[in-house]
Amino acid sequence: SLLSNQTATQPTVPYGTTLANTSIMIGGNLIPVATTGPNQVSAIIPYGIPVNSQQQVLVLRANAYSLPVQVNLAAASPAIFTTTGSQAMILDANGKVVGPGNAAKAGDRITIWCTGLGELQEMVTAGNYGPASSTLATPVSLSIGGQPATIQSSGLAPQLVGIYFVQATVPSGVAAGDQVPVTLTAITAVSPTVTMAVTN
Repeated sequence: SLLSNQTATQPTVPYGTTLANTSIMIGGNLIPVATTGPNQVSAIIPYGIPVNSQQQVLVLRANAYSLPVQVNLAAASPAIFTTTGSQAMILDANGKVVGPGNAAKAGDRITIWCTGLGELQEMVTAGNYGPASSTLATPVSLSIGGQPATIQSSGLAPQLVGIYFVQATVPSGVAAGDQVPVTLTAITAVSPTVTMAVTN
């Protein structure tokens, strides 16, 4: 609570480390702040902070510091964005959201929007746009309806900040339905289960 005296969103890219007189530190480093509000502040954790370790997080509002909070910083912590409820933010080859009424089928190319896939092989400044092309330094796998899906590419989304994507093909053998389970695994971390619509 009392993290910021106003709700604000960074107006420019790359994100600065202060927004509405609020800053965040992790591991002793000021990090890019995306949004602020009285009860929630969103920020981008930069590459290079030691992973598989505990790090201290502090919020600085004007000249006042919060109490420190210890967090576990993992090499990857995947999560798939959702549109409504548990429906995954997945686009078809035409850029339309996959869902009831626009279900995917075996062999379709899809793009999954996600976060927490870990470091890249390329150097990217935290809080800046994703590059035109990038490659994950961590292994990623995708399961749709319990079937492994072939991944064509994955990395940071170009011209977006802190958003990852995975492009894959819907595998055969997936039972049709509007609530087919989908998970991403990065290294050994498995995302929370979301759903997508699949038809025969």
